[in-house]
Amino acid sequence: MNFKRVFLFGERIKGSFREILSRDFWRKVGREVSAFFGRFPKTIRVLKPNERRVIIILSIAIIVSAIILFRNYYLTRTTLNPQKGGVYMEGVVGSPKYLNPLHH
Repeated sequence: MNFKRVFLFGERIKGSFREILSRDFWRKVGREVSAFFGRFPKTIRVLKPNERRVIIILSIAIIVSAIILFRNYYLTRTTLNPQKGGVYMEGVVGSPKYLNPLHH
C-alpha cells in the first residue's frame, strides 16, 4: 500500500468536505434546485395525460415508500427509556361491579 496515495486520497476527501461546507456550494445547490422545480411544471404540461398519470403515481409511490422506510428505520433504531424522577400513580376508574372480579 502506497502511503502517498492514501494521503492524497485523504486530502481529496478533506477538500470535498470543505467544498460541501462552504456557503457558495449551498447557494449553487439552491439555484439548481429552484431551477429544476421552476422547469418541472412546464415539463409536466408537455407530457401526454397517460404519461402524467404514471409520473404522478410513481412520485406518490416514491414519497410513500420513503416515509415508510424512514419510519421503520426510526422505530428499529430507537427505544423508549424511562426518565429519572417523576411520579408513578396507579388507580381505578369507576367503581367495581363485583366483589371479587376474578371469580365472576
